[in-house]
Amino acid sequence: MTERGAAVLGDALVENRSLKSLDMSWNLVGSRGAHSVAAGLAVHPCLRTVLFSHLGLGEMGSAYIATSLAENTTLNFVDLSDNNIRGLSCAVLASSLEARGHIDFLDLSGNPLGKSGATRLLRVFVGGFVDKVVLAGCNFVDVGNMTNIVNERNPNKTYKLVLSNPMDFQIACDLCRLWRMHGPGSWTGCYYNSHPFKLTEEKNWPECMPRAGNLTVRFVGARMVQTKIEPLTEDEFNNLWTCSGGAEATDEWK
Repeated sequence: MTERGAAVLGDALVENRSLKSLDMSWNLVGSRGAHSVAAGLAVHPCLRTVLFSHLGLGEMGSAYIATSLAENTTLNFVDLSDNNIRGLSCAVLASSLEARGHIDFLDLSGNPLGKSGATRLLRVFVGGFVDKVVLAGCNFVDVGNMTNIVNERNPNKTYKLVLSNPMDFQIACDLCRLWRMHGPGSWTGCYYNSHPFKLTEEKNWPECMPRAGNLTVRFVGARMVQTKIEPLTEDEFNNLWTCSGGAEATDEWK
């Protein structure tokens, strides 16, 4: 299956109302094909299992699929192994999992999650949003271009975002959260679709933030965020232990 085939499948998923399992593994659909499939996944009322291993999704394609998980509440078994999922797409996936509340099984084996991506996902695992996760063969070292990821300890820089891009949309969500921490003066030199823009509480971002358009933000924090590292609580540890397989956990998690 190619991108064109994935587009046909995406349309079919919108019309179909009975499919419960979908295995697309080892088809090179790429990010464009993933966009089409994600649109169908988001609205499908019956799917329980999706096997999307080795689809060549990349960061963009993985982010499209991850976004659909927030809207589809029936899926409980998801395999996204070996799809080059990295830091930004991990952030989108983490937010989607938190938004949907719970999933039974998630396989992310063979993905270069990186430190930043693993950190975002760890919060989800500790929070009990995933019953079991598989991370065999993942890389936890950041590599490649990480310039657009929001560094919460030092977010000060200019961000140029295309909100139709799910990764840029996630960055905008992160900046909205930091705006509440640092105050209204932290967003300077803001433009939405080339027009001056000022974020206020009345706009209710990110909940009501549009998923289209171009946003430019120069973030100037009033203070550096001090990250206080504390031990996991007993409940958090139990969630992480159960999620990673408990006694059957790989050496990376023990």
